[in-house]
Amino acid sequence: MRILGINALFHDPAAALVIDGRTVAAAEEERFSRRKHGKRPLPFSAWELPERAAAWCLARAGLRPQDLDAVTYSFDSRLARPAEDMGLDDPWDHLRLTYAREAPGFLTTALPGLDPGSVRFVPHHMAHAASSAFAAPDARNSSVLVLDGRGERASHLAARRVGDRLEALHAQDLPHSLGLVYEDLTEHLGFLRSFDGSPGCPWSSTPASTPPAGHGRRPARRPGVLRLLARRPAGHRPVRDPARRPLPTRPPQRRRRRPPMTEPEALRGDASYAVVIPTLGRPSLGACLRALAAASGPGPVRVVLVDDRPATGGVPLTADVPPSLRARTIVVPGGARGPAAARNLGWRAAGDVPWIVFLDDDVVPGPTWGDDLTLDLAAATERTAGITARIEVPLPVDRRPTDWERNTAGLAAARWITADMAYRRAALTAVGGFDERFRRAFREDADLALRMLDADWALTVGRRTTTHPVRRAGRWISLRLQAGNADDVLMTRLHGRHWWRRAEAHRGRLPLHLAVTGAGVTALGCALLGRHRAAAACAAAWLAGTAEFALARILPGPGTRDEVLTMTVTSALVPPAATWHWLRGRVTHRKARRYAPFGNGEPAPAPRSAARERLRS
Repeated sequence: MRILGINALFHDPAAALVIDGRTVAAAEEERFSRRKHGKRPLPFSAWELPERAAAWCLARAGLRPQDLDAVTYSFDSRLARPAEDMGLDDPWDHLRLTYAREAPGFLTTALPGLDPGSVRFVPHHMAHAASSAFAAPDARNSSVLVLDGRGERASHLAARRVGDRLEALHAQDLPHSLGLVYEDLTEHLGFLRSFDGSPGCPWSSTPASTPPAGHGRRPARRPGVLRLLARRPAGHRPVRDPARRPLPTRPPQRRRRRPPMTEPEALRGDASYAVVIPTLGRPSLGACLRALAAASGPGPVRVVLVDDRPATGGVPLTADVPPSLRARTIVVPGGARGPAAARNLGWRAAGDVPWIVFLDDDVVPGPTWGDDLTLDLAAATERTAGITARIEVPLPVDRRPTDWERNTAGLAAARWITADMAYRRAALTAVGGFDERFRRAFREDADLALRMLDADWALTVGRRTTTHPVRRAGRWISLRLQAGNADDVLMTRLHGRHWWRRAEAHRGRLPLHLAVTGAGVTALGCALLGRHRAAAACAAAWLAGTAEFALARILPGPGTRDEVLTMTVTSALVPPAATWHWLRGRVTHRKARRYAPFGNGEPAPAPRSAARERLRS
């Protein structure tokens, strides 16, 4: 029997492989991700799995996911109740339960080849008890007491092992919990909730955060004294018994203490970064900046907001900047020339920093974004030009997503999108930045990535996560999106017919749209010429193509009356709109030449000077 155990829902995600009752491999995810405790114990991160730990366990035993007899997940959402019914103040706990229910699907994605039917849910505290009772030597008849923060609906469990069986005797229902008291205490003391020290907490000994002056803690220098929260690890040094006579020691030598390290000093010289955000002044900009300011880890050296609104009479962008970022923020007017030009203005105005991180104004960086980004930049090689983030698009859990929501969800699988993309400044300078002929927020990121690869730079995927919420859109959004077909023509002119494969981009339905539009136009022409039989055949082909397109959009959706009506009408209008923009692109970009790296005949575009406005704190 080959069983893979997964712990993932709360904190310290880990995996263990048991074969015929014997543990052959076990590891925590933090050993591979180098992220303390693996992740933050938040409902928003409950979906994260110990992917690398599980893969290592399988490799250790020479197994594949399809070779497993069962996968156990240490939480059974069927036993849980709503947080308010258990007396817990956690308005987002329903996300945690949703992610737990969807664990089989997440596991099959993380472990390709795994049968989702092999996933078994184990009550959380029974998993805790089993890990102790069955691992203890000569304990075939023993008692087990689990004192935890919380499980499905309880905090403590008393159990008994009898032979190969584990019996639950009594459980303490929530909200009474020693573990939750511990979490409240650590948060009150200034630590991250339920953590006893991590990057970003006030008393942590990591370089990114040093003890503040006047906190009253003095280092213990006497033998036999246990030093709590020491500034250096104890290692394997034993703690002396104070009752024993202390051994002779050398007189303590006074050492010059290094002054506290400031945040910019905590960054390596080649890991400092600036953030560039082109914006149209949407309300989402405030949420993006607040999340950026609240993220743990070293912050940006500079934040550049490129105001790309066509008029200057709107609400000033300064109103959205949190106080902690004001001294580092500058505003650059973009002139409404599109996101590619705005990003060029931004990174050139950011100053002499090694890395430029581009963010969209409608994304929300994760709570540990700064820490994760610093690790991404520190791991980059000399030939690494860019590091993309992992994009998450939250979808509704109570219904199927709409066509627009599914379209936005595709960003999670897109490659090298600038919703959250870090580029080395030297690489941007080498290839000339973004191509400003892309006037829309479409394909300018793929074009830059392909030019980076053509110049022998490398692009990698980082560990930081950023959420891209689905913003509100009108009924005719699918028609407006067809303007991207003109940008696809420019991509073909610049990078050849097979750029889709190199950029790992979705090909889309343009060939079908051209065929459906051609059938409709031919039907009208034949009808005007009096060729009714040919007109009827072409009209039938147009109707079949339109119906197929409408059903492909309606069936995966929520099926509401408004959604069905919108999909039916726009499905008839999208093919001619796509054809029109494709033809427009062929005319507009008919003189565009195949891209050639600088030094092979094509000069770099001249940089444009940027007027800037610095915010005052």
